[in-house]
Amino acid sequence: MSDGFATHLPGLRSAGQRVHAVTGELRASVAKAPTEDGVSVGHDGLDRELRAFGTRGRAAARGFADESASIGDRLHAVAEHYERVDSDVAAALTKVYPGG
Repeated sequence: MSDGFATHLPGLRSAGQRVHAVTGELRASVAKAPTEDGVSVGHDGLDRELRAFGTRGRAAARGFADESASIGDRLHAVAEHYERVDSDVAAALTKVYPGG
């Protein structure tokens, strides 16, 4: 009897690869984002707020990229775990039922 749960290992690996690709794109876009240097609209208070906004935005994007990379790593780890479990179960069943 099935509990309704099935693992599609190629799908897990593919999802992990896609997440890592998006993470790479995000990190690249953060690297291209303008820095605090050279941001000026001619008003000290507004300039300061614009720089602070940019700093917070880049920090948030880096945090999101780190979390995204972690999700990709976990997807790969889950796929590897299932492969090990499948292999261990197959080996145990071969010992219990040697020809079959």
